[in-house]
Amino acid sequence: MAEVLRDLHSAIGQLPSREYAAEAKPLQQEMQCIQEGRRRGPQLLGDILPIVFARLGVGVVQSNESGE
Repeated sequence: MAEVLRDLHSAIGQLPSREYAAEAKPLQQEMQCIQEGRRRGPQLLGDILPIVFARLGVGVVQSNESGE
């Protein structure tokens, strides 16, 4: 989990401070939906994998360059 937090702090450092509110709004809405239990039914895999990985404490996976 420490690695995930470090990565998030690193990403925050790359955002201009004037964009913080705009970036936080969709995340806050998603968190509210999760907390209220409104996420029912099928979900896109791409939408739930980041949440699952974060809960499991999985860090970033480095990809090798393909050389193309």
